[in-house]
Amino acid sequence: MRLFDTTFHRFITPSIVRLLFWIGLVLTSLYSLVICIALLNEGGAWAVAGLIGAPIFWLVTVLYMRVVLEVLVVLEVLVVLFRIEENTRR
Repeated sequence: MRLFDTTFHRFITPSIVRLLFWIGLVLTSLYSLVICIALLNEGGAWAVAGLIGAPIFWLVTVLYMRVVLEVLVVLEVLVVLFRIEENTRR
């Protein structure tokens, strides 16, 4: 099991990143939909703001989430590079 691999030969970050991205995508989509519906119920200028603002909010949030999760993967790559360096010293 990768979770209890104390030697860190197998990494779990790609699996976790994929799961976190899908959870975040679903939650962001639901939140954007709720924002859009709430502002449409207000009517007038709020409805227009909801139709324009909700997709922009969704896009910015998904991009931010993707960047943050990719930073986690980059940090794992750094760990791998340090492991390679340790192994080449021997």
